[in-house]
Amino acid sequence: MVAMENPNIQPILVPVDFSTESKEALLFANELSARERRPLVVLHVMHDNGSNGASYRREADGESLLPIHEIAERRMEDFINGICEEYADLDMLKSAKTIVVDGVPVTRIIEVAQQLKADHIVVGGNERGHLSRMFNGSVSVSLVKDSPVPITVVRSKGVD
Repeated sequence: MVAMENPNIQPILVPVDFSTESKEALLFANELSARERRPLVVLHVMHDNGSNGASYRREADGESLLPIHEIAERRMEDFINGICEEYADLDMLKSAKTIVVDGVPVTRIIEVAQQLKADHIVVGGNERGHLSRMFNGSVSVSLVKDSPVPITVVRSKGVD
């Protein structure tokens, strides 16, 4: 687990899944972090539930020999770097701590938030319909119900 430089300042935790919604949440959290002068921690929970296994698809450039965790870490790095290249003024994001863990997303997000003593979680949400949420679940909805700290759900402004 990543130790925070100043344990008296509570970080903002941003769980990401590399989606457009995660990007919007990260941009919002960057502004909040800069305004409140609090550290930003970006978290990715590896969870292959059959629907997102392609997230860790090994690319043709030799990644086929890498462990899945290392591929996820590279995806995290590429995700952050891509946003920083697109938006040059994201100082808090450029200095953000990144964490990649495995497990069930909602449970692990809450665990990491408690370990880091984060007092705010910013997560992306999508516009899935009621039936889709009923059958597939929703991390953001579950976090709102289960998290012991405040949650901000950021809706995507549109498709990239």
